[in-house]
Amino acid sequence: MSPISGRSIIVTGGASGIGETAARLFAENDALVTIADISTEAGEALAEELSGKGCEVQFVTTDVADEAQVAAMVDAASVGSFVCIPLAAEYGEHGIRVNAIGPSTARTPMYLKLNPEYEKTVAATPALRRGSEPVKQAQAAMWLLSDAASFVTGVTVPVDGGCLLY
Repeated sequence: MSPISGRSIIVTGGASGIGETAARLFAENDALVTIADISTEAGEALAEELSGKGCEVQFVTTDVADEAQVAAMVDAASVGSFVCIPLAAEYGEHGIRVNAIGPSTARTPMYLKLNPEYEKTVAATPALRRGSEPVKQAQAAMWLLSDAASFVTGVTVPVDGGCLLY
């Protein structure tokens, strides 16, 4: 059984890039996934695709800068762990852990379009000197959502290959 099976997880920015990769990974690991994004068309298409594969996924159009939309997003999902904005103090008394990842650049279509020299750039960075696939950020988020991190809340975990060390 997956370490996140049956958990209700909200993925903000879940319609593309790292968020999409995370939503796919969580859904494939039997989580109950709410995809939240401002990109309605892409989010709905992803939710439909994953639902068609037997995953329990829904989409909610959400601008995380809008408190009312964030509240609606939380209401749309059942109680569980989130990958979203830091709300740990507010939701902790309800047994809800709120954590985030601080991802570095990853080989997403958007980033590769913005930086065609990606491989050269990451090879010159300190620490690991290599780039990241989006699944690496999603795997770190999955750990935060598992029981292995059950006493972790209110944090942003850098998933940056050590870039913050310098």
